[in-house]
Amino acid sequence: MSTAIRHLILFGLLALAPIMPTLVHAAGTTCSSPIIALVTGPAVTVNNSAAIGDVIGTITTTFPGANNPNCTSTGTPGGNSYFGGGFLGSAPDLGPTYGNGGHLYATTIPGVGFRVNITGGSAIFWGYIPSPFMPYQVAATGMAARQVLVELVKIGPIAQGGTLSGDIAYFQMTDSNGAYTTRFVTYQWSSSVVVTLKSPACSVSTPSVKVGMGTVANPHVAVGQTFDPVDFNVQLNCSVGDVGQSTSVYMTISDATNPGNTSNILNLGASSTVTGLGIQLVRNGTPVSFGPDSAVVGSQNQFSVSSTTGGTINIPFIARYIVTSNTVTPGIVNAFATFTFAYQ
Repeated sequence: MSTAIRHLILFGLLALAPIMPTLVHAAGTTCSSPIIALVTGPAVTVNNSAAIGDVIGTITTTFPGANNPNCTSTGTPGGNSYFGGGFLGSAPDLGPTYGNGGHLYATTIPGVGFRVNITGGSAIFWGYIPSPFMPYQVAATGMAARQVLVELVKIGPIAQGGTLSGDIAYFQMTDSNGAYTTRFVTYQWSSSVVVTLKSPACSVSTPSVKVGMGTVANPHVAVGQTFDPVDFNVQLNCSVGDVGQSTSVYMTISDATNPGNTSNILNLGASSTVTGLGIQLVRNGTPVSFGPDSAVVGSQNQFSVSSTTGGTINIPFIARYIVTSNTVTPGIVNAFATFTFAYQ
């Protein structure tokens, strides 16, 4: 009995002996912590009026290269260390339903998803690093930067814009058998990537306005008095923006004969033969003061027209004569003004 028992125990030890060296010498790479690589891009205005599944914005950017000094190799010298990876996003992969074969992931902005396509170099998300690492050697082989096109896709109603944040993609190191072992690099959105909804855009439907002042007799009125008002309109057509978005419209009227004029009396043109008269433009009962031809919001004598979510904007004015001298001589009247719009 005792001889048989000793033999069985000895058999078990012999059976385990060849397995132990295999476990000790398995090749692989371990990283104590991943490198965080920030992905930046321009501000993006998205089109919320698009259909579900449509591309509503694009970001051409770079996934930075990564070299992680926090990684060490284990196992047999000369073994390959592989890597593989994928997307992260703030929600599970929504699948390739939306075209181009690209899997779609949610961002932290409700209704906005993203997918990434490589625009330069080899594919970024699968491959291997053939690094002849020595045991415990710091991983010196890094990953090259890749130019990518990030497509923003509408995956649901978008109530407002925001800032892209959170993880986008990752790479993980593997052992010689292909099993994932440790995170090598994590790509994250930079806080500078701001997404806004499309605001209404306006165009002028009356780019040239002719105002006939008519024939008048000697007014026999005092200096500073006005007479013979004539109504006219300037009109804008504005596209409909995204839900909750509006555009503020500002207007500046400039004296084309004297661009430096900031008074509320328009100078007569060089071809005029009348003397002692000027022209005033009146809006909402107040004479308009002229300003520089500038589309910058806040420029001199600019005035607010309206805030619009889309549609037609009519801007009514009154043109009238104003007496500027005690002596008025008859003749021809010509005057020219320009108008400029600014949007915010």
